[in-house]
Amino acid sequence: MQATGDTLWNWLEARAGAAPDSPAISGPGKPLSYGDLARGVRTTAGGLQALGLRKGDTVAIQLPNTEAFVLAFLAVTACGGVVQTLHMPYRQAELGHLLEHSGARMAIGLSAFRDLSPAAEMLAMAATLPKLETVIAVGKPIQGAEDFAALGGFAGTVTLPDVSPDDPYLLLYTSGTTASPKGVPHSYRGFLGNAARCAGQMAITADETMLSVAPYTHLYGLFVMHMCLATGAAQALLPAFDPQGFLPALVHLK
Repeated sequence: MQATGDTLWNWLEARAGAAPDSPAISGPGKPLSYGDLARGVRTTAGGLQALGLRKGDTVAIQLPNTEAFVLAFLAVTACGGVVQTLHMPYRQAELGHLLEHSGARMAIGLSAFRDLSPAAEMLAMAATLPKLETVIAVGKPIQGAEDFAALGGFAGTVTLPDVSPDDPYLLLYTSGTTASPKGVPHSYRGFLGNAARCAGQMAITADETMLSVAPYTHLYGLFVMHMCLATGAAQALLPAFDPQGFLPALVHLK
């Protein structure tokens, strides 16, 4: 596959067409095949479009390595949007600066994470962030936020835009060790080309199952996800928020 001519939706559509029953996501909950994943991404994209997402809009995602992250990430990019990743430890001080800098129109976060509610924090900040129009909560519904689970009811209304390999789709931020974090936009051409070539170098095939312990909000975590989509390999997800389940889950995946 020549990755430099493709987009994430192209890759997913190709995998779903060629091997719809092949595993795409394994781990907690019901496994998803590539056909399941493509359908889920398409309906989620329809829900995002119904909320006003348009090509070129930035959507911030603050989620752990879960099925919801994969669906949200792929759905935003299928709509021609740009994903801004936000690491889970970030609280209002970091989030406010990053959301203002990116001009994100939408933000997706958990209803509850430990003793906090990232989605509620995003809602509280929206009053001072005029470009942030919509907050979407993953988990228990929150007043004032849209329900991520409800986005799947728009399959018949999806019209995905034409997306070029040179279009931006990802906004990653530097660590900010010597100054404020700096946003670095990425197009499909370089990022996907790198993943496909590295997958070839490592001889990854569609029979593999790959696990990223690194968060999907980091470059390396996304790199693993991209290699899975490039090759048709399955992504393995560990139990969310359960450190005690780490080793048993690895044994199960093996």
